[in-house]
Amino acid sequence: GVSALYSSSSAEVKLAAYKTAGRIGDTGCIKPLVELTNNADQGISQKAVDALGIIDNAAVDTTLASLISDPKLGAGAINALKRRGCTSVTAEIIKLVESGSTETKVAGWSAMGNLATDRDLGSLMKLIVKIKDDKVLAAATNAIKNICTNSADRRKCFDSIGPQYANADKKVKMLIITISSATGGSAAIATVKEALKSSDADIKTTAMRALMNWQDSGAAGTLLDMAKTGS
Repeated sequence: GVSALYSSSSAEVKLAAYKTAGRIGDTGCIKPLVELTNNADQGISQKAVDALGIIDNAAVDTTLASLISDPKLGAGAINALKRRGCTSVTAEIIKLVESGSTETKVAGWSAMGNLATDRDLGSLMKLIVKIKDDKVLAAATNAIKNICTNSADRRKCFDSIGPQYANADKKVKMLIITISSATGGSAAIATVKEALKSSDADIKTTAMRALMNWQDSGAAGTLLDMAKTGS
């Protein structure tokens, strides 16, 4: 009875049918649900991701993982894996954020913000310095910030991030400076102080904002010195 509604002309009815079939245990509904994540109606698209997120079937993760490299379905599959909190596919998604389409890269970086840990920062930072697309870089920035914010040792996170500063381009330097405010620590402060000496106005401004957004009292001394002796 449920499967008879798979061919409905209504996307809402299809979604309800696939979702119900998934709860019954029919894994054949997984790929059609992923296809619905591409629906032009963002409401339908998000509901499809949410449906995939709550299907209680071990085969879901395996099926979704097999679709992440698909040019058309990869982004939806990644979003669903993110929704499910599936950390077993982190390594595969990391590969895709370097070689996939723009849409897949954005979805991949977004997933990394939830699935990756501080142990993955080293490999992720090697990828982020190569990003040229602003949309992808924005997603990558948010992902790195989330990983650092959720880490049990934020200051240690900067050990994987800071060394990239010297050879990074302007955008990545600004990213590293921004992230420093979320990690804190003496190494982060030293990097921001170096940035304040830059001849580039954007880098200097980013450094000032980082100090003002510092997550602990570590920037207080630097800010006080600037208040006393700065221009």
